[in-house]
Amino acid sequence: MASLAGSQSIERESKMTEKAHIGVTGLATMGRNLARNFARRGHRVAVHNRRAERTDNLIEHFSGEGDFVPAYSLSELVQSLERPRRLVIMVKAGPPTDEVVDELAPLLDSGDILVDAGNAHFEDTRRRQAALAERGLHFVGSGVSGGEEGALEGPSIMPGGSQQAYGELEPFLSGIAADVDGTPCVAHIGPDGAGHFVKMVHNGIEYSDMQLIGEAYDLLRHAAGKEPAEIAEIRHVDHRRGEQHPGTDRQRRLHHGLTGKIHLGAGGHPGAQHLHTSEFHSRSDVGGTQSGLRGPNHFAQPAQQR
Repeated sequence: MASLAGSQSIERESKMTEKAHIGVTGLATMGRNLARNFARRGHRVAVHNRRAERTDNLIEHFSGEGDFVPAYSLSELVQSLERPRRLVIMVKAGPPTDEVVDELAPLLDSGDILVDAGNAHFEDTRRRQAALAERGLHFVGSGVSGGEEGALEGPSIMPGGSQQAYGELEPFLSGIAADVDGTPCVAHIGPDGAGHFVKMVHNGIEYSDMQLIGEAYDLLRHAAGKEPAEIAEIRHVDHRRGEQHPGTDRQRRLHHGLTGKIHLGAGGHPGAQHLHTSEFHSRSDVGGTQSGLRGPNHFAQPAQQR
């Protein structure tokens, strides 16, 4: 027994000295799910959150999915990574991102890579990339689309930054990205803020779609006097006719599922109590942006209320 206990202790100490392949700081829903996605693909993932309980929660509930290395400070996180270090930041856009970048930069070495996977404004990304390049660091602003489900099961990824940085990141990003006909949904978009610029345009298209759904419902409900069940039937007839809407199968299912629930009702059938716009707001916030576009609360409201 003593020998077994000794060997287990040695094994734990040996594991602690192994470096992680990639790190994630910011373990709210999106960051946590990205970390789990990396781990499920066989990568050793260092994880950190400003509030330690989120780090502990991830380890407690998801350690069986892969190899995680908990870190309880940014310094510890940096030290746990192999070089060149690859570190994903998933925190709120704006000043909180600047604070994390400013704290991390002095801890890193030339050639290390920071990835901002949040919804930063592309001009902020250009500014950060230029400042960190002077230190010999790579900064990659990357759009990540798919919400919390996509982050875990396979998002669409839009990285900017240098070609050199993308070369280091590509095996990791291709492994976790959504796959369409054998092709990962990831591509190097271009230099500095290109990835976040494309994500901003992507979000604009997404919100335009939501605007269209909201205003079509408003017209049918308040101008034409249709009941929710009647509007749902119009939508379902359109779907049965086999109209091919753009996007992946999962996106089409989400689109029809969401609009069907709004029109049919929470129970998914005519006569059920239909969803209120406030419930629509909260559900559509999952894919929200901080890129300077107005949020989905604007688009879900009837035109006369805006």
